[in-house]
Amino acid sequence: AGTVARSISAYDMRMSDVNYGKAKRYVTNERLHQMLSTEYEEVERCLRDLRGPQCRFFAFASTLAAKAYRSDRECEGWIGLTYQAEPGQEPSSISLHVRMRDPTASMQGEAVGMLGTNLVYLAHNTSDPYVIVNFLLDGLELSTDESKGR
Repeated sequence: AGTVARSISAYDMRMSDVNYGKAKRYVTNERLHQMLSTEYEEVERCLRDLRGPQCRFFAFASTLAAKAYRSDRECEGWIGLTYQAEPGQEPSSISLHVRMRDPTASMQGEAVGMLGTNLVYLAHNTSDPYVIVNFLLDGLELSTDESKGR
């Protein structure tokens, strides 16, 4: 298919530490970049010789504090992408801080999934930051009323 993916979920802090190293806090931009660096380097290490210099690689990661049962904590997180805009180029990175105001964890997951999909698609198909910013929220309903979410 020409597409290579690797997906890891580290819900437990100890498991996250094994994969990405120790962290003081887990839902931070610093942690996101530890994750992106580890994942991108792993793809390069495993596949560069096999795929050659004309193949572009990317790594997507997120670290989130989503809605929990009977909790009023702030639902926020970081999502990011490390990618090659062109074959042979040094990787670039995009990181986004998100505040999730949807009333349920499943709705938050859907919104973050859509945002992540848009980010990967746009970074793969354009290098124009204005295009990326203008279309990043496609498919998401935005509301300034916190009771309605997004």
